[in-house]
Amino acid sequence: MAIIYTYPKLETPDVLDLLLVTDVTDSNKTKQTTVKGIGDAIDVVDSITSLEPISVSSSTGDVEISLTGINGFGAAGQVLAVNQAEDALEYVTGGGGGVSLQKDGSDEVNPANTINYQNGVKVEQDSGTATTANINIVYESTLDSTSTDPVIVDKVGGFEPNTLLSQINENTNSLMWDTLLFPTIPPTYSLSTRQLLPSGIPAKEVGVSVSVNLVYSAIKNDAGAYTRLQVSRDGTELASVTSPAGTTFNGGVMQAYDPQFGIDSPNRPNLLYSENYSDTFTMPAPTGNNTSSIVSYTSKGDYDAGSPKKNSKGVDDNRTPGTTANQPQAAKTNFASPTRTVTGYYPYYYGYSSLYKTPAEFANSIMANESGGGPLNIVKEVKNADLGGNGVQLTYPPFQNLFYYLAFYNKVPVKTTWFVSLLDGADIGGQAVEGDASANNFNGPVLINLTTTNWSSVGYNIYIGANPWSIQEVNGLLQIRQ
Repeated sequence: MAIIYTYPKLETPDVLDLLLVTDVTDSNKTKQTTVKGIGDAIDVVDSITSLEPISVSSSTGDVEISLTGINGFGAAGQVLAVNQAEDALEYVTGGGGGVSLQKDGSDEVNPANTINYQNGVKVEQDSGTATTANINIVYESTLDSTSTDPVIVDKVGGFEPNTLLSQINENTNSLMWDTLLFPTIPPTYSLSTRQLLPSGIPAKEVGVSVSVNLVYSAIKNDAGAYTRLQVSRDGTELASVTSPAGTTFNGGVMQAYDPQFGIDSPNRPNLLYSENYSDTFTMPAPTGNNTSSIVSYTSKGDYDAGSPKKNSKGVDDNRTPGTTANQPQAAKTNFASPTRTVTGYYPYYYGYSSLYKTPAEFANSIMANESGGGPLNIVKEVKNADLGGNGVQLTYPPFQNLFYYLAFYNKVPVKTTWFVSLLDGADIGGQAVEGDASANNFNGPVLINLTTTNWSSVGYNIYIGANPWSIQEVNGLLQIRQ
């Protein structure tokens, strides 16, 4: 054993100071060396580098010790961990000395090295991170779906009838409860609307000039923007506007469905489109055996697709776009407004007098007083005279002995009866001869052509009363039936 002698109470030796080294078991083994020399004699670095996995280096002047690897130590999957007694290190598999599983602060399992997931728990590797595990509580049915797939018979919460077990098995716990307690309600869409005004155009006499101020409009609602609006008369386009300007509109059917589920429609703002056109035409005559003529106004529009709304769970509606209230609104072309019509008639006439007048005299009085009045108190009506069994209602002075006269366009069915009440009515027929005691209150029709400022040489059936009589009703209403 070597003994090193130094002088007491001296300063720290310099590296070149001499040291005397003697073996205590053999006094003959004595060696003199410097302080630096004894450091060189003890090769610390070379000795420790041979002990893997420790690496020793003195490249910086100081001794550095680091780990070079654990190759050859332990087994695959093992880690070096503090043991349960906390007095040593040991190689263990999967997590060292384990973890403590507690419930409300009290140990249930201690230690636990393996966690075994049971029914209703699903562990999957994260799709983005290979070393991350995702744990979900799931619905895991104990029913056998291998041979017969059980089916939900009645609607339960948000699960529709005929839903198969295989379609919902292993759904996450939160998804199952969300579906049961909060069924997904799809949004409702407000369809775009069209309008064409005026809606009720009075009947017009054949041959007169007719002026109509048309307003053709659209409300977008949940559809997209309108790209075209047009208006036509009898199929001929009168006006067309591309990219019409819309104004913000807060009414209409969109008001009832926005917001839904507290979510504003993505199709806001709602827009109203409105265009005007003034049209003038001459009312045409009926053709063939028709008793009236028709002039029709139509309007068409094109609009873009609207955006899908969100359902009750805030998810975009993925139903196929269409044109019903249960679909996101698809684009549409030639979306038509209601059709508006103007009906043309040859007018019918009636009158009365205290003296008998022949059919020709009544016809002449009509042409001389075509707007009404005159000595025969002519009344002109631009209305439908072809009313079938309902009859045409006329107003005469009651309780007076008078001769009555009627004139209808000859294409109107022949009138066969008159009616005031159940006890007051009779047939129409016989020759138009004054004082003919066998004649009815109205004789049969006599065809005479009439001409007015609006039309000429149009055949009319003239009905003449052969004898004076009174309408025994206070209101003086007389129905002429065919």
